[in-house]
Amino acid sequence: MQRDEFFKHVQSIAQLGSREEAERAVFSVLNTAVTPGEFADIRANLSPDYLDLLPSANPSSQVVSGS
Repeated sequence: MQRDEFFKHVQSIAQLGSREEAERAVFSVLNTAVTPGEFADIRANLSPDYLDLLPSANPSSQVVSGS
């Protein structure tokens, strides 16, 4: 499956409004599914075109405050 096909498939299955939403969803899931080091490796190997779509840090490393 080519990259375009993959993101179109994700967009369709998840019923998202745009390809960008599908891309963000994929990277968000990756960010929570792999270790921070693995995600850093993924970031390092992606085209710069994707950097603005990537979460900045693994949520497990962030402190969440309750309100």
